[in-house]
Amino acid sequence: MRTKKTKLLFLIGCLAVAMTIIMGCSKNNPLNPLGCGTGTWVLQVSDEVTAFGQAASTYSTDPTPANCTTFKNAAKNYLDALEGVRGCVAGINQAEFNAAIAEAKKDVDEENCDG
Repeated sequence: MRTKKTKLLFLIGCLAVAMTIIMGCSKNNPLNPLGCGTGTWVLQVSDEVTAFGQAASTYSTDPTPANCTTFKNAAKNYLDALEGVRGCVAGINQAEFNAAIAEAKKDVDEENCDG
């Protein structure tokens, strides 16, 4: 279970880094409601990132079924929030972004909270 959780944390962390690197919107584009080029999209997912980080830390130090459920819910909320800023990903990177989110969601769903 530790290996799967580590893989999931790594994958979600990579998604966050990838979003920062592959933003596809122009800073000067007036049709840029997500604020992709300015990085304001990060503010749109900051609550989910914080909640996910806290849940991951708590679950890592105290792997109870309740903390596992909180971790899974926080991970799902974070991944859903990332989907909300999908428009910031350059078109050529959409397939990789979509695949990474799908894989992370699958890993979250497969995490067993029964102990």
